[in-house]
Amino acid sequence: MLAKLGDRHSSLMTTSGVKQYRTDARPTQELEAKVLGEIGYLRLPGLMGKGPAAARAFSARVCRGLKDMAGKASSGMILDLRQNPGGNMWPMMNGLFPLLGSGDIGAFRDADGALIPWKDRIVASCSDDMTAMPVAVLIGRGTVSSGEAVATAFKGRPGTRFFGKPSAGLSTGNRISPLPDGSGLLLTSTVDVDRTGQAFPSGLTPDVLIDAGQDAIAIASAWLRSIDR
Repeated sequence: MLAKLGDRHSSLMTTSGVKQYRTDARPTQELEAKVLGEIGYLRLPGLMGKGPAAARAFSARVCRGLKDMAGKASSGMILDLRQNPGGNMWPMMNGLFPLLGSGDIGAFRDADGALIPWKDRIVASCSDDMTAMPVAVLIGRGTVSSGEAVATAFKGRPGTRFFGKPSAGLSTGNRISPLPDGSGLLLTSTVDVDRTGQAFPSGLTPDVLIDAGQDAIAIASAWLRSIDR
């Protein structure tokens, strides 16, 4: 049935998978935060699971990485989502609060057209205001699901430009329906929309396409350095 549905995002989660998803939260790779000259670089991994303590710790690490770079990143920030396969979007969004700020950053839109706004959840000690900082967002085929939601939250943000290749095209939201044996049916029930109401059902397309062999970080850095301040 899921194969016939053909939305590429709905799936069946095993009983053990549901239990682990609800009690743990694991990054898909190491978060990386460093300063390249006068430019901050944050590689944001996906986060698989909703375990409250681990999710809060992840948000805090993201926010701490931004805070540590803020004073040195005078030319702006690179947010690398090229290897973000998704998972739990909220800890990612919460950790990026300094760049995104409060207010309208996007929403889910259901089949009836109703919007469910994405609410900011400020993490403790994560109130720095970096909303005026230019941001270069790197995306690609490895930017999937909630990774695409994070990218969507930056669409329409002032001083923001996208570099790379088109994302995976799974910019939708799933709802978990519990089954009697403890497994879960993940059904796609919403589509992500940006702060202007635009959806990206086929994925996000970058402003600057990066060909094979080109250095996306170098190209994004050149753009950040070119901005008049």
